[in-house]
Amino acid sequence: MPANAYPGQPEPLATMSVMNWLVGRDDLDPAVVTRVLDLLRDERDALRRSVDIAGQIDLARLDDAPIPVHDAAAAWRAAR
Repeated sequence: MPANAYPGQPEPLATMSVMNWLVGRDDLDPAVVTRVLDLLRDERDALRRSVDIAGQIDLARLDDAPIPVHDAAAAWRAAR
């Protein structure tokens, strides 16, 4: 993290990052999964205006997720 990213933090600070994943049960309605993924893809600019870090969302990461993805998420990704 660069120096002065936060008040009282005059020196650079080494940090680590952690990927965040939306997790749902396998019985989650596939339409919900599809709609969420469509929103993350199609409304990225609007999301980013609210939360800048939304610009880092990379839906291609579904291809190498560290946990099993919902069947609807796998189907959504395969169709694109």
